[in-house]
Amino acid sequence: NFSATIVEDKQFIYFANNNGVYKQNKDTLQIQHIYSAKNVNQLSICDDFIYFVQMDTNEICRIKKDGTTFERIYSKTSVGYDQISLAQFNYQIVEDVLYIGNADGAVCKDLETNKEKILVDNRGVSAFQTVGNHFYYIDHAERTFTIYDLNLKTNETSILLGEGKTEPQKDRIRNFIWINDQLYVYQSAPDRLYCKNRDKSESVILIDKDIRDIFCYQNDLYYVVYDNAYTSYLYRYDLKNGNKKVAVLDEY
Repeated sequence: NFSATIVEDKQFIYFANNNGVYKQNKDTLQIQHIYSAKNVNQLSICDDFIYFVQMDTNEICRIKKDGTTFERIYSKTSVGYDQISLAQFNYQIVEDVLYIGNADGAVCKDLETNKEKILVDNRGVSAFQTVGNHFYYIDHAERTFTIYDLNLKTNETSILLGEGKTEPQKDRIRNFIWINDQLYVYQSAPDRLYCKNRDKSESVILIDKDIRDIFCYQNDLYYVVYDNAYTSYLYRYDLKNGNKKVAVLDEY
């Protein structure tokens, strides 16, 4: 579960503004204020908890969906490694483990035992996703535009996709996402969005355009295509019927 501005479960939509965290009933449309704070963003759902970032205190926190049991679960000082900060980061919750990545590196924290571990400390992380026992990431510091595969059991790192060379002249991977056993990747030089199977067989090109964002919603792939200086387009990729434009995003 990655962080987002708005998240949902079967019954409620959860969102944040300058006054804290809210939830809205999908049937009755009734809104309930469940947590009061300023500068709250990056919501995520995992089991019975809503996770969020408290920007004023530079902490990741969680609260139960009913508004009870508030906990602070991560701050820069809690790890004890000065190079891992919360500035310009993303996080993911997988089976009670918190994963955090940014330009400084990546760490994980077991939310049951509170044990913490540095995953990447020598090249930084610009994008990542944890799938099973693998932590996939694109390095930041060396700018190889390569997807690396860190085996969480053996601590061995290998290249999943790319050449591992600094500043490649072509096939510069910008971001990626796993959906089931399909790896979706967007790159520049040339601009394209394509997918591969887990066995890294021949890729299938979905679109040859400048992609600015990619995400998964209800097991569907969504992506933003940059058209010009003022307009972008949101697409949904249907595995059966191909690409479908779903929205126009002016000045995105």
